[in-house]
Amino acid sequence: MELRGATLADAQAITDLVNYWFRETGDVLPRTLDNVCESICDWVVVEDDEGVAGCGAVVVMGPDLVEIRSLAVRSDFQGNGVGRKIVLQLLKDAEELDAPTVFTLTKVPGFFEKLGFEVTRKESFPRKVWKDCVRCAKFPACDELAMVYVGNGTETANSFGG
Repeated sequence: MELRGATLADAQAITDLVNYWFRETGDVLPRTLDNVCESICDWVVVEDDEGVAGCGAVVVMGPDLVEIRSLAVRSDFQGNGVGRKIVLQLLKDAEELDAPTVFTLTKVPGFFEKLGFEVTRKESFPRKVWKDCVRCAKFPACDELAMVYVGNGTETANSFGG
């Protein structure tokens, strides 16, 4: 299994995986192939012999803010640490961008708490709200929790190791 930056050849598999989980659980927002292609440099994937087993993206929202989004793991890899590896890599990517604030919106806060995120108020991220949230079908009745990375979890971005 390999964790790596995504390429355009991965775009359809990323789109399919994210949209599968949108249809199944609603835990991620749907993505179009065009959206994934336009932002392909933001994505990382975990790949096995069958293709993309997991994906996620770190998206710059402004000079002081990045978002981890669209974390999706194939059902046959759930519970095997693939999501953790992806998030830790995305935290490293955010660190390389010198991003002072990293956040995510999620329905599974326990997962992110283990990685050093804390629940916060969505209103703390007005750029996110006005850039993306206003276009969401769930706006303004969002059922996701906002979480910010504070780095005191059981693992940190620097502890990532394959």
